[in-house]
Amino acid sequence: MTDSQTTVARESAARGVGLHSGADVELRLRPAPAGTGVVFVRDDLPGSPEVRCHPAAVDRSGLQRRTELVGDDGARVITPEHFLAACMGLGLDNVRVHLTGAEIPIFDGSAQEFVALIERAGIVPLEAERRPLRLRQPVILTQDDREIIAMPARSMQLAFFAMLTHAGMHNQAAACEIGGEIGTRRFRELACARTFVFYEEIERLRAAGLIRGGSLDCAIVLRDGQPIGLNGSNQPGQYRLPNELACHKLLDLLGDLAVL
Repeated sequence: MTDSQTTVARESAARGVGLHSGADVELRLRPAPAGTGVVFVRDDLPGSPEVRCHPAAVDRSGLQRRTELVGDDGARVITPEHFLAACMGLGLDNVRVHLTGAEIPIFDGSAQEFVALIERAGIVPLEAERRPLRLRQPVILTQDDREIIAMPARSMQLAFFAMLTHAGMHNQAAACEIGGEIGTRRFRELACARTFVFYEEIERLRAAGLIRGGSLDCAIVLRDGQPIGLNGSNQPGQYRLPNELACHKLLDLLGDLAVL
């Protein structure tokens, strides 16, 4: 990343289906001035209310297999993680995202469609410096058998360890430095990693009103430690990356950290 804030050079649009809602949604990127950050605009609602990407906008009660952001007037934006990860990974600071629905499209379950969307729009510098957040001391968050550790560093470096032996699989790990030419290239390599779900979870998630737009076209479904093949094939599906599961969780982590 450069020291200058950035925005998109031109408009760029894409259309897809929301993972949980199953609704068809268009999102359109538009340039924004320095200091704007990421602002979602719900064009499908009266007055086109805005939802700012900010920690105060996170709906803590809605954190069930997704992130939800809520504006001051109650307008919502659901599952922005993959898009926000693409913004962070490519160094996009300021953008207005116009939506025709509440949920960001899932596309193929990865961040690569959002990378393509941003690259079609182009990224240009603005005449304002970045003001990065700097961690002053270590932070540790634990819940059950999960743990996040953040430590002060000169650059942003992420590592994710996915413990999968309980599902009859090998554990996986993924890492990426955010920023700079090498970091951007590495991010593009892991942006293709898809979201995943265990076969045994599907009915429970559907009963909770989730994954109504889910399919094998937008997620890896794991059964007996293997991805299910497309079109009901008896042959196991294929991974895009040897550590695709860990890479995708790293994307999700990056997307949620982008809310900061």
